[in-house]
Amino acid sequence: MSKKTMISSAALMESRSLREAHIDRVEVLDKVKKLALLPNDVHTTVGLVANYYEVSKKTIEKIIERHRLEVESDGLKVLRGKELTDMKSVGLIGKRTASFVVVPRRAVLRIGMTLEKSEVAKAVRDYLLDAEEQTNHRKAFNTEGMSEDEQFELAKMAFDNWTKERQLRKQVEESNKMMAPKAEVYDALVDTNTTMSLRDVAKLIGAKPNKMNEFLRESGILFKNIRGDMRPYQTYMNKGWFEVKEMTINGRICLQTRVTQKGVVGIRTFVLDAETRNLLVGGVAK
Repeated sequence: MSKKTMISSAALMESRSLREAHIDRVEVLDKVKKLALLPNDVHTTVGLVANYYEVSKKTIEKIIERHRLEVESDGLKVLRGKELTDMKSVGLIGKRTASFVVVPRRAVLRIGMTLEKSEVAKAVRDYLLDAEEQTNHRKAFNTEGMSEDEQFELAKMAFDNWTKERQLRKQVEESNKMMAPKAEVYDALVDTNTTMSLRDVAKLIGAKPNKMNEFLRESGILFKNIRGDMRPYQTYMNKGWFEVKEMTINGRICLQTRVTQKGVVGIRTFVLDAETRNLLVGGVAK
């Protein structure tokens, strides 16, 4: 594999915007390996996705949780009520099943674009990038019947695209270098039951606290109460991202929002998105 392809693959894993640009290329899945589907020929299951990528079911569940907003936008959903009853009636799941996750092809492809330790996922990403490069090459050099001005504009467009791609790759590489010193601290944290303040989480992931809090508010994760304190919405309390604890600060007992290890993972995932990184990263606000 060339260095160019490796860098592009890393960019694809890091950047949501790049994933969006490739998310409709679901035909790649069957070209790399046959994907088993449910009888409706539209959805598959978490277990079958794990089989496809040759990893554990738990690994796929972690990827889904980490990129839940993305995969839900692709159509991944939890069946309940009538939809669940219909699945039971055709014998696809057990009668006592309380809920059932169905995964469409788009979500399967997105999982492959973010799954690191899977040779099948690497093959999916490589196939996507190779196909894109071949397409761009054909477009760039198919100048038959064009005037000189049209050929000039086409060459300029190709150069501009190449420049933008190079800049994006450079941003990803610089971000990876910036995040590397924090990796050891981060790994130690997620192996414990430690909770952290929002400010400490911002320092850990290399974000400005005020910018991070603003982003989490805009994302519907936090809100500001009437006293101006940051509090999590109940949805994210239920997810286990946050705890609101009594803390003694300067001799006074007060409530403080604390971030759990699961919350650190979730928040860090948002920051790792290339577009989000451009908003948040750039030093810790003093």
